Amino acid sequence: MRAAFLALPVDEAIALRSGDVLAVARAEGRLARATDLLIIATASAAGRDLVTHDAAQAGLARAAGVEVVPA
Repeated sequence: MRAAFLALPVDEAIALRSGDVLAVARAEGRLARATDLLIIATASAAGRDLVTHDAAQAGLARAAGVEVVPA
């Protein structure tokens, strides 16, 4: 699996963006797992679309302004 994907390190931009995504989740009364926050924040900070099967993760990503591509 690692050979197929480029790992992106969690840097300051991603950490800050995860806080923004958490704020969106709280404002909308959504539950948010830390892993979802980091995944969504990574896509956002890297300027990439999020590809996911997880409907809750996709909904939060869209609410946070991240483009979602159904997997």
